[in-house]
Amino acid sequence: MLMLKQWFKSKSEIKLTSLICFICLMLTFKEYLGSGEQLASIFFDFFLNGSHPEHYHRMLSWAAGCVIFYFLLPLLFSRLVFRQNVAQTGLSLNVPKQHIRIYLLMLLIVIPLVVVASFNAHFQATYPFYYFPKGDFPMQRFIVWEVFYLLQFVGVEYFFRGFILFNCKQFFNENAVYISVIPYCMIHFGKPMPETIAAIIAGIFLGKMALRSGSILPGTILHYTVAISMDLLSLWQQGYF
Repeated sequence: MLMLKQWFKSKSEIKLTSLICFICLMLTFKEYLGSGEQLASIFFDFFLNGSHPEHYHRMLSWAAGCVIFYFLLPLLFSRLVFRQNVAQTGLSLNVPKQHIRIYLLMLLIVIPLVVVASFNAHFQATYPFYYFPKGDFPMQRFIVWEVFYLLQFVGVEYFFRGFILFNCKQFFNENAVYISVIPYCMIHFGKPMPETIAAIIAGIFLGKMALRSGSILPGTILHYTVAISMDLLSLWQQGYF
């Protein structure tokens, strides 16, 4: 206890330290334990006697990893450690109507940009994340994938625009938005560079809107609407339909 008092000046500093350490752990676990390959391998080894997981199963496992490390564990941490109710970390259905109009306007701006981007070969090679072999379009698998993809976005939005943002606000006020954008930008590394740069702008916009509305729900819907549009446009450009 004496050492803690020497290292930390206040309970607030202890709380901030525990928050930052937990955020770093979730990002680390997601990277090293929560990739599709690792989770799928664990599942298939344990339940299916070492059968080799398909790309489809690896992608579903990747989405499940996002739900576990970006949503479920942070939600438990909020409830059990910080004693917060769900609304305190952005899980609120009470969204001002004027904010909904702003989200709709943003959607009208972004969708035409996505349409233009869909003509790019790199874009078509990246989306959808679940690869469909030429001449094969299993609709059932596509629907299941998109449901898991939606759950993945719930996890991402909760972690970056809910858990991180609303907790950091206690210490940094609205400047917490800019803190949350840094790791959010970094999880886009490996995607097309324009998308990674766009993630910075989107992260600032969605963060500010989440703080002002008190909810991540509209941002999650916006994010997923853009994402499924990217998938459908890419498939269309590749001649699947």
